[in-house]
Amino acid sequence: MISQTSLDSWCKLQEENRINANQTIIVDVFKSVSPKPLSNFDIGLLLNWPINRITPRVNELRKKGRIIMVSKKFQLETNRLVQVYALSEDYYNYKEAFQYFQ
Repeated sequence: MISQTSLDSWCKLQEENRINANQTIIVDVFKSVSPKPLSNFDIGLLLNWPINRITPRVNELRKKGRIIMVSKKFQLETNRLVQVYALSEDYYNYKEAFQYFQ
């Protein structure tokens, strides 16, 4: 059960397209390596966070349009093809640089 005041606060945040503390930390990581795109694994290494803490925040930021998937790369550590993301503003400012990651 969730209280009405909590639900009202959550709805207001969604309408305003604001981001929470963990989302802000992830955005700050992107800004610190800008314009280099990062995978969820890369973000986890930089923050020393588990992947299950990263992935939901990245998905939320994608839905809000703050970050976008720019390409895919083979992640040696996981032996998988993974998506790499960048801040939306960086992608549009450095679009020609991102062609090297495709």
